[in-house]
Amino acid sequence: MLFYGHDAGVWMKGILADDFGVDHKTLHHFIGGAHQAMPEWNWVPHDRALRGDVRVEAIGDRRNLGDMLEAGELDAVFTALAPPSFGTPGSRIERLFPDFEAVERDYYGRTGIFPIMHTVVIRREIYEQNRWLARALFDGFVAAKAAAERPYVHGATFMHTAFMMPWMTSLYEENRALLGADWWPYGMAANRKPIDTFLRYHHEQGLSKRRYTSDELFAPETSNV
Repeated sequence: MLFYGHDAGVWMKGILADDFGVDHKTLHHFIGGAHQAMPEWNWVPHDRALRGDVRVEAIGDRRNLGDMLEAGELDAVFTALAPPSFGTPGSRIERLFPDFEAVERDYYGRTGIFPIMHTVVIRREIYEQNRWLARALFDGFVAAKAAAERPYVHGATFMHTAFMMPWMTSLYEENRALLGADWWPYGMAANRKPIDTFLRYHHEQGLSKRRYTSDELFAPETSNV
């Protein structure tokens, strides 16, 4: 993983713990660039957790995780970026779950959770002086999402011929059947369970001093949508 607390890694470790009993405290974590060597940075404590029972080690700026995985120095990599050699002839790297789509669809069907990442934030002093800004920003992103969805929704009428993707319409219909009409829902009402689950994982993995709740972290002007 790029650094111990990156969002995708938190989800992966948490799901493996919940569904397969993999205790992250039994793992030795190595931190570094996925595709190329990366120097350490000072804007996030990427090489340590808040608790001493988590083993985290930076690999330095001369190696990268993809090459180490290919060479057999690592058993697995938690990353949102496929290693460079993945899918190339002769590569030793493969997915943990070869039929990953079926596994992921089963997970969503059982839990109702679509793992989400990243947040939009406002500097507190600006928010305190302009309390209307949080809801206005939220509404703006909702409108932007609707604009991005429009080609897919309207494209169904024409079997999505505007997209260079075979069987696009069947995939679109299959996803709507599982995820509903709003497959990227915004707002606390639709995302409370994923957010609270992530916050539980975050605390369990030693990344937060206590277990936070979704209501503590989001502006009240957006918590009722």
